[in-house]
Amino acid sequence: MPDNRGLINRPEHGIKRLIKKGEFMKFELDRSELLNAVTIAAKATAQKGVRPILANILIEAENDKIRLVATDMEAMSIIEIPADVTT
Repeated sequence: MPDNRGLINRPEHGIKRLIKKGEFMKFELDRSELLNAVTIAAKATAQKGVRPILANILIEAENDKIRLVATDMEAMSIIEIPADVTT
């Protein structure tokens, strides 16, 4: 649950992340490049597992690239692709 500082606290999952109101990421890149990267990253996600978070792909947008990160706790996939990112 968000508290008055904009933090999401979920101690049961060990998650504590700063979320700013109105914050979002916007990026432009070739659709086939994104599809290719998601396909590769998805191979590292847990198909059946105890932790649902391992069935997801983290997408981070920075200055001129998109980073996709996925893991099943045995293998990890980190893919970076160039993109036009605005914040």
